[in-house]
Amino acid sequence: MWTHASDQDLMDVLEGAGRVSAVDHVERCDHCRSRLQAAREGLRLAQAADVPEPSPLYWESFRQQVGRRLDSVPAPATWRWTLGPAFAALALTLAVLSVPGLRLLQPAGESGPVLPAWSPPLSAEEDPGLSLIQALAPSEDDLKAGSGGDAATDSLGELSDDESSALAEALRSELQGRNL
Repeated sequence: MWTHASDQDLMDVLEGAGRVSAVDHVERCDHCRSRLQAAREGLRLAQAADVPEPSPLYWESFRQQVGRRLDSVPAPATWRWTLGPAFAALALTLAVLSVPGLRLLQPAGESGPVLPAWSPPLSAEEDPGLSLIQALAPSEDDLKAGSGGDAATDSLGELSDDESSALAEALRSELQGRNL
């Protein structure tokens, strides 16, 4: 049975780390070769983009809104502690940092096209993913204390800087030498 290269195989080929069979397939298949070219163009555009920093007023408003939302969440009935969310955050961070060729900071002097800092959201008719996002949103019952919500996630948001640093250090020492 013959199939096209998966998205993961195409990304591996794009990064120069593809399996020989995937590279051979992309070289022979017009469809996969055009998908690889589109991925290259997208990567070039993303690397060349110069996204301006929002104004300080935006960050102040953002901080206040987050604070209000955190204050409105009732304290959990019981304090359960699981390391699941912390491990997930650590795994995501390691995955992002291990992507070869990812340029998190653009060297000084290089400038690409400037993207707008904000654009109007799409309407529900224009955005087919909106219904999926709405379906995944937590219900009011999920947000109430004692309804099975994850108290660990709530507790992580309440940690001070010192407590966050202590947690990070404890996780590092616990995970030292383990393959994730």
